[in-house]
Amino acid sequence: MTKKDYAKITWPIFFQLISLPQKLTGLMPLLFGFAYAQYAFGRIDWINTLLYFLAQFCVALFVSGFNHVQDFKKAKDSK
Repeated sequence: MTKKDYAKITWPIFFQLISLPQKLTGLMPLLFGFAYAQYAFGRIDWINTLLYFLAQFCVALFVSGFNHVQDFKKAKDSK
């Protein structure tokens, strides 16, 4: 196996790989959940909400970033 040299990732490339605009649209269900919790229960537990949001966001970033990197590596034509 040969060693391939890869360029360092920059912030613009990173944001393109993780599809940041799609992550922002993915917040809509979470916002609807906040509204429902406030309406149905009269309060929101902000600590649990923040922990859930961070965990969900980190998983989404990892999955989309990993998928895009794998697609890029496998779709590259050697010619």
